[in-house]
Amino acid sequence: MNITKLASYGQVRLVREDLAEPADLSGQCQDCPYVLTAREREILIMVADGFGTREIADKLHINHKTVETHRQHVSQKLGIKSVAGLTRYALRKGLTSL
Repeated sequence: MNITKLASYGQVRLVREDLAEPADLSGQCQDCPYVLTAREREILIMVADGFGTREIADKLHINHKTVETHRQHVSQKLGIKSVAGLTRYALRKGLTSL
């Protein structure tokens, strides 16, 4: 797995290159993590790692309402409504580990 440093808004962040690739939406693979935007994947990983909405907002320097919107989009795109379900999905896809 390759890690890339990104400078964003004066911060340096590490991003897994295998998750930063653009989605191939030709087949609309619903089981593919690439249907999510980079920010949605970031939010999903943080949710799976046990962070709450306000904690995520503080860490990413965004409004908590924006985090809630991203979480809604993730849930809708993946068809998973619970935090436990999102965590299982992230674990299965290798987005996070125990």
